[in-house]
Amino acid sequence: MRFPAFHALVLLTVLTVPIRGLPATPTLALPNGVLSCVKQRLSLGLLPNRHAFPSPKLQKSRLVDEVMKSKNYWFDPQFAAYLEAHPDEVVPLARAWYASEMFPQMIYPRFVQVVGKKRAHLMLDPRILCRTDDFLKWSGEYLRNHPQASGIELRAEFAKTLGTSKVFRGMRLQSADEAMQLKQSGIQSAGLKFQNKSFMKEKLLSEIDPKSASPQTKQAFASGFGMEILNRPMNKDLDKSILVSVSDWMELAASVGYHHGQAEKMAPNGKLFLFEMDIPEFELIRQVGPLNKGGARRGFYQIGNQRIDYDPYKIEAFIPYQVRPEWIRTVHSYNEPPPRWHFQP
Repeated sequence: MRFPAFHALVLLTVLTVPIRGLPATPTLALPNGVLSCVKQRLSLGLLPNRHAFPSPKLQKSRLVDEVMKSKNYWFDPQFAAYLEAHPDEVVPLARAWYASEMFPQMIYPRFVQVVGKKRAHLMLDPRILCRTDDFLKWSGEYLRNHPQASGIELRAEFAKTLGTSKVFRGMRLQSADEAMQLKQSGIQSAGLKFQNKSFMKEKLLSEIDPKSASPQTKQAFASGFGMEILNRPMNKDLDKSILVSVSDWMELAASVGYHHGQAEKMAPNGKLFLFEMDIPEFELIRQVGPLNKGGARRGFYQIGNQRIDYDPYKIEAFIPYQVRPEWIRTVHSYNEPPPRWHFQP
């Protein structure tokens, strides 16, 4: 039997009230799942507690601990639940994460109009944000038939409509064994691979509470997905990035994966390995829609005899946090370096 969280809280209160002077019934009398649910939601400030109201700062610190434990970070359902309980925090986060008034003043009202204020936190997810028009059109239709759908449900159902895509990532590595290890375990972003847990916790705390972050902290971390994307063309803080770069073009992925300065830095004597992935399209952050920072840029990439017209949708996309091993279909090894890419405006 499943207990809604509210009923569990009522039951917990009843069972702990002394009756005619008798000791309170131990809370362990509750089913483990109910007790665990109540404790977790109380700790995150999602349920009332007459004995203790955690400060906002403590709530956020506990939330960061939970999303780090799950390794889903800001895609963890607990973060969505927190924002649904604190919808007024969405606008400040949008402003801080994406560094533009366009997001709180123009994008946020569109989300509120279609999905409601409680679900408008979905705009913070860059996988949705880059598909704003399609998502809002689809959501309007879905909510007409499922008016009680949660934000988590909307996100999951929308993702199903997008299918899968084939993308590539080139990497300089020391050996075929290293490539096979990555195929089996997945590819972590540099921020997860090279930085420690303290770094990640401080970064997440600065992102969920940007007003309290010191100037030094703001300087040390890219606050949010938008700032991470803005840093990429400048090759800024790549060792701290939580984004994994991929391309729809295998020739471009191979060339960048071998000749990019970061690749030369990480494995100066390494060989090229090209990771071919079949990935849910939703998991790709495309540089289109509100995340198109290149505007109407024109030109093409020349890679040997291959010409690739500039298309922000296909040239480069980002996978947040890590590439899961089940997405990696195969790994191609190169005995010779690929041609270096050149961009022609």
